[in-house]
Amino acid sequence: MLPVTEVVRYTCRLRPGVQAVSALQGEWHRCRFLWNEAVHQHQSGRKPTFAKLCTLLTVARGRNAWLRDGSQVAQQQVLRTYGLALGHSFTVKEWPRASVQCP
Repeated sequence: MLPVTEVVRYTCRLRPGVQAVSALQGEWHRCRFLWNEAVHQHQSGRKPTFAKLCTLLTVARGRNAWLRDGSQVAQQQVLRTYGLALGHSFTVKEWPRASVQCP
């Protein structure tokens, strides 16, 4: 007979402080800016690939200190997620096209 293993689960609630909330909101704004820029690039007919978007991210981070202040990993993940969402919008009928997110 197999041994019975007990699964224990805990529920925790995250209560970030004022400084953490400010940092998270700043990161969110930078990522939303990149998402909107990727949508703009696609809608303007450039149809950028993930590699082109990463190149644009590198240039933008070089020119803008406020973008450099954020996490490059999170920013690249936003572009990767945008590429997946855009790809699914063409292959899955129920998915809408990626669009600009309002602030």
